[in-house]
Amino acid sequence: MTLLSVAGLGVAFGSRTVVDDVSFTLDRGETLALVGESGSGKSLTALSLLQLLPPGAACTGSITLAGDELVGAPEASLRRHRGGTAGIVFQEPMTSLNPLKRIGAPKLYYDKATSQYLLTWHTPHLEGTKEDPERYWASQRTLYVTSKDLKTFSESPKRLFPWEMGTIDVGIRRVGERYYALIKDERYPTPEWTTGKTVRISSSDSLLGPYSLPSLPISPNFREAPMLIPSPDGQAWYLYYEQYPGVSYGLSVALQPNGPWYQVSGYTSVPAWNKYEVPANLRHGCMLPINKAQYDALVAAFGIEK
Repeated sequence: MTLLSVAGLGVAFGSRTVVDDVSFTLDRGETLALVGESGSGKSLTALSLLQLLPPGAACTGSITLAGDELVGAPEASLRRHRGGTAGIVFQEPMTSLNPLKRIGAPKLYYDKATSQYLLTWHTPHLEGTKEDPERYWASQRTLYVTSKDLKTFSESPKRLFPWEMGTIDVGIRRVGERYYALIKDERYPTPEWTTGKTVRISSSDSLLGPYSLPSLPISPNFREAPMLIPSPDGQAWYLYYEQYPGVSYGLSVALQPNGPWYQVSGYTSVPAWNKYEVPANLRHGCMLPINKAQYDALVAAFGIEK
């Protein structure tokens, strides 16, 4: 079956047609080059394939990807294909992600105050070596892009923090008038760097910073995937974090996100004492506050083991 089929594709801005009657097919494993002078519509043709055209553009014709019609398709269908079936590496290398570079822990945060999404992830800048495998992790930096609609994004990924330290698993939360960044310090712990592999917290009065220097650790060493949620009564904050390697979660509590924090539950060698666990062979669960009706609906749909 043909992987991609384009028939009679047109792109217009009002009465001005910029792409007219383009048709081609592409099978799995094939390479197709669109060649033309600047302004001939190559980029708009590529953007139309995943319906990522700029505001004001109208797309006509037919685009079939893996058997699905994309022109006029609902967002849910488009999201399934974007990054899953097909992806785009944009033409400007200095403002594009390296498709060969690994990324981790992509997280999406919607900021009501500025009506925009913040997408963060971490990526390494150095490869590990036999002599120093940890430099791969120490070179992790947190990058971000912003978006108003999850269709178009800010042009160039930027570093969220200026510090020269490894940061991964970053999550953003707005409390009151401040933004808090939960950070895993990804350097390996040593006598010279005692905060390695702990969860730390930073804050700013702006979504994109500048953020304060990270706090002292608010978790033991070798914890990751921090999640900050309000307590059920709204009087405190709960910080869950994963013990690794393993499936158990620790819990620390504070009245305010800036602390002081104290640990109330953590990984032990006695399974019966571990209050929060995910099934074996799973990692990086997610804690979300839900109400009783949502809980009952989940139990009814999936059951529960006690």
